[in-house]
Amino acid sequence: MEHSATYQTRVAEYVGIERKAGDAVLSAYGELYGRVERHLFAEVVAGRSAVSLKRAYLKRYGLPARMFNAGRVVPGRQDGVGQGAAETTDGQPGSAGGACRAPDQGCY
Repeated sequence: MEHSATYQTRVAEYVGIERKAGDAVLSAYGELYGRVERHLFAEVVAGRSAVSLKRAYLKRYGLPARMFNAGRVVPGRQDGVGQGAAETTDGQPGSAGGACRAPDQGCY
């Protein structure tokens, strides 16, 4: 069984922008991407096609097409939803397993 991974990047410095402003932009992008991915996944699981939803998502969320395409449901992911509730990365029902929750945990 394959497990998904959480990715994290540390930005050493921003060019021409203050650190707080740069961090805020990247955080907002991550929140938007996550929201779009979750909503799209829920609609696809409910039986709608991602192709039929694309135009509405681009307009509703102000997305470029590439960002929408990156959030599309990966084949096999939908099948794993039922299994994911019972099996987690550490084998404990209902836990987040070994997922990285904070940057100071050393997860990359």
